[in-house]
Parts: sequence; C-alpha cells; structure tokens
Amino acid sequence: MSNALSLQISCPLCKESLMDGAKLVDNEPGVHVKVFVDDQENDLWLSSIYGSYKKEVTIKIKKDSIAKFYCTHCNKEIPSDRKCTVCDAPMIAFREKRGGSVNICSREGCKKHSIEFEDMNEAVSYFNDAYSYNHVS
Repeated sequence: MSNALSLQISCPLCKESLMDGAKLVDNEPGVHVKVFVDDQENDLWLSSIYGSYKKEVTIKIKKDSIAKFYCTHCNKEIPSDRKCTVCDAPMIAFREKRGGSVNICSREGCKKHSIEFEDMNEAVSYFNDAYSYNHVS
C-alpha cells in the first residue's frame, strides 16, 4: 500500500505490544488479539495499516456479531468507553506507540474507526515523515 500509515499498537491496560511479526497482514506485522464472539474464543490478527480492513481470524465471524477483545499478554478485556456513531456497538481503543489511541468498532462488518493523538506536534511530525511532506514557506 503506497503512502500507508503503519501503526504500532499495544494494550491500553498492560502496555505490552500487540504486534506479531510472525503473522503478516498487508505485509506488516499483524495486531494480535483474542476475541470472544458467538460464545467462541478466536485469535484475530488485524492489519496495522491505518484504513485497511484486512484481518485474519481462526474461524468465520458472522456479519453483525459483536466481539469482546482481549489482550494476548494480560488476558484482560480491552475496555470500551464509547459507542460507535454508525452502529452503536462498543468502540475498542488500543494504544498507539507515538501517543494516543486507535479506535475500532467491535461489530463485524462495521468500518468505523479513528485515530487520536495526545500530542499534535508529535502527530504532525509523524505524518510528515510517513508521507514525506515538504513544507515550503
């Protein structure tokens, strides 16, 4: 993916990295979490490329199912403190290495997601580096 923004995701609770270099999604390390959906536990690898909806899962998840996400290190449920503005399912917030969070909808098939940075200067610097913007005065 050209001009792809690759993120470094960690658990918001234990702060351990969720990046799995052994499982590539979009040719980048996948974000590895456990999900509980339809009374089944599954391994899930999400693309670390912002805007990509690619994922790999150990079983098929039915459309519109809502998953609970768990850290693969501390085994705790990743909390949700807001609802999706599209479908009203819980939004799951992961930590991003550069400071801030990446939020995804927990409903299978919903594409609502967002990224939030805590420090705007850090975010602008990161985007400039990622996209090779040249500022001309």
